[in-house]
Amino acid sequence: MLNSKTYVLFGSDNGQLGGTDPYQGDTNINDYRSLLCIKKTNDPAPAGLPPSIISPGGATNNSWSGGTVLVIPYIQGKQLTSQAVADNICNQVGQIVRGTSGYRMAEFHDGTGINAGWSFWAEAYGDINGLAQCTRYWVNINDQPAATPW
Repeated sequence: MLNSKTYVLFGSDNGQLGGTDPYQGDTNINDYRSLLCIKKTNDPAPAGLPPSIISPGGATNNSWSGGTVLVIPYIQGKQLTSQAVADNICNQVGQIVRGTSGYRMAEFHDGTGINAGWSFWAEAYGDINGLAQCTRYWVNINDQPAATPW
């Protein structure tokens, strides 16, 4: 918590749950996971967040997303039949829960910086439903079609 706001780092599990595979996917579409949604606000990174890290491969990790997140629990992967369907679910829940539109399915590269990926910080208002350490989420990856549930 910084300046009375909650910030959360979302990222790969680094093998804690069997390893993240953003290239081929790693979760059966019959499984239930929470859907991670983001609304880009383009707010600047808050003072006090840890700095981004450049990986040995040149990716920017742990960067600021410029957005707020919400989590929708108990979504079966096969319900997400397209990017549009996932985005629509996020947007509808955002309107109901937060009273605002513009939410979409979070994406692997939602951080900032050169080759952003693997992890990003986002703002959350108060308690995030469904949030737990080492929890996996349904997210998109825009350059690896084999890794999405659709």
